Amino acid sequence: MPSLPTSTWGSESKSRLGGIGDALVPKDYAFAMITDQIHFIKFPNVMQDYITGQTTCGADGMGRLIMDDKGQPWHDWIWQYVAPNVGVSEGVWLGIDDSQLEGTWIWNDGTQLSASVKTMWYGGEPGGGAPDDCIILWKPYGGMWGDYTCHFKEWILCEVRFP
Repeated sequence: MPSLPTSTWGSESKSRLGGIGDALVPKDYAFAMITDQIHFIKFPNVMQDYITGQTTCGADGMGRLIMDDKGQPWHDWIWQYVAPNVGVSEGVWLGIDDSQLEGTWIWNDGTQLSASVKTMWYGGEPGGGAPDDCIILWKPYGGMWGDYTCHFKEWILCEVRFP
């Protein structure tokens, strides 16, 4: 998978950030989108299991596996980036799991999955029970969510958010 450039700023993005531009971009990250927060992503270009992916993303002290928790526009943006870069039967780990309590999905920032984003589940998902404690954005599901066994290797996409 291709790496993201360290700076992908357009004039609109810079102006929306009040002229602070590249000074705000964390090292090795690229600007992604503004929702109610400013999102930056980096693509380490590795396939890892869920726990190793969390460690890789957190190694800089700022990042974490990407969270698909900002509604349809953010979900669509993530999928538009991921879709051409993953194989037919591959996916990207999302920073959420139910490993502490089956059926209670917790984002990697400690917040619980809200009902407003459950529409991202593929039909019949989550359906794996105890062995499938992690969620991937999965190409075979057209970019919808599927629960998956955490020890399999999938692509990782790291994210930093401000504020």
